[in-house]
Amino acid sequence: MKVLMQISGNLVAFILLATVVRVANRRLEKRDQFNKLFIGACRLVLAALFLEALVCVLDGRSSAWVKNLLQILFTMLYMLPPVLAWLWVLLARALTDDGCQSNRLMSICWFPVSVSLGMALFSAHFHWLFFIDDSNVYHRGPLFPVFLMITAGCLLMGFVVLVRHRSTQLRGDFTLLGSIYLFPLLGGALQVLFCGVLLMWSLTAGSLMIMYMYLQERMIQIDSLTGALTRLSFGQHFSKMAGKCRKEPIGILFLDLDEFKAINDRYGHLEGDAALRAFSEIVRSQLRKSDVFARLGGDEFVIVASVGGQEDLQAIKRKIESALEGYNQTSHKPYRLECSIGSKVFDNYFRVQAALADVDRLMYEQKQAKKTV
Repeated sequence: MKVLMQISGNLVAFILLATVVRVANRRLEKRDQFNKLFIGACRLVLAALFLEALVCVLDGRSSAWVKNLLQILFTMLYMLPPVLAWLWVLLARALTDDGCQSNRLMSICWFPVSVSLGMALFSAHFHWLFFIDDSNVYHRGPLFPVFLMITAGCLLMGFVVLVRHRSTQLRGDFTLLGSIYLFPLLGGALQVLFCGVLLMWSLTAGSLMIMYMYLQERMIQIDSLTGALTRLSFGQHFSKMAGKCRKEPIGILFLDLDEFKAINDRYGHLEGDAALRAFSEIVRSQLRKSDVFARLGGDEFVIVASVGGQEDLQAIKRKIESALEGYNQTSHKPYRLECSIGSKVFDNYFRVQAALADVDRLMYEQKQAKKTV
């Protein structure tokens, strides 16, 4: 009965997380890198919850085969935290797309994670992290504090990346994602302080359930066809950036894909969808992580960016036009991807709808000018 009470949290967490994984496998886009990492982390935590419950059941049972089995199980259990920490860093990288800084972080984390895995792998023989006494009772080894610091350090690195990019996220998203990194740290700290209390993996399972809530919210915020923000979520991001307008100018670009109706009519709606996806990928490849890119509907898109002035905004426009031209030269499609762009810099308070209407008008003027040429 005592063992059942001890592992009850693990059992409940296992059932709930397994349910989340089953639902996520059906609903999430499996090609998305973040989604793949999430599913991988869930499976790792499910394995850890099971192994931790199993060793609690076997701990202290007198039998030679039990001791050998415990050594194998504890070796596996100690190999999981470094892998989890590595996954958490990968998740931070996928969330922020940190470029060179992210690659440097991966290089920094790789060595200590490898050291932790090595210590776990050979601890059954050298007793570095744990040992099983003659009564088949588990004890921590002399290098356990080192192992703990390495794992916690990698988790904190992922959290630091998230904090450094908090300006690109909505306040609610940052709070939600921050808890994902802090829960495993909290659970691990409590489990170290109160030996025998199983909290690390159950709280980690809780953090993954919170992450699934974020993924569900992201499915609402992100347009499934183009990967751009939806009109609904764009309003939230735009309002946040507009609040900074008194400190630095805000540039708005309104983009409309030229001859999109003709592409649909001549080549079908599937090819039209492919054109929208290609156009979105080209535009996003020319933007910074801090820039907001949204699909307002149909073939209309909008970009909001912090800029130094009109020249910076025109530079973004030229980059997009140049990238589209490069695509047209190599795509071998029977049509060209071109767009009309209206752009304007705002450097003081403005009304969101009025600003959009203003750049929409400028875009329309450019489109009409093309037709008269």
